[in-house]
Amino acid sequence: MAQDILVGFYCEADGDCEINMDKDELKYAEWVKREDVVLQPNDLSLTNEMMKMFKEGKI
Repeated sequence: MAQDILVGFYCEADGDCEINMDKDELKYAEWVKREDVVLQPNDLSLTNEMMKMFKEGKI
């Protein structure tokens, strides 16, 4: 049995929308519109599910 825990979070930007990312954690970051989100077909990952919910306006 796998012993990994995967957690996903949603948030809202309050104020300045400038992205300040940790370059040790991420290589690239950008804001996108719902209609510009590209989903991976047949991908059952948590990330893809969260992106799908955002694209469909459920969150």
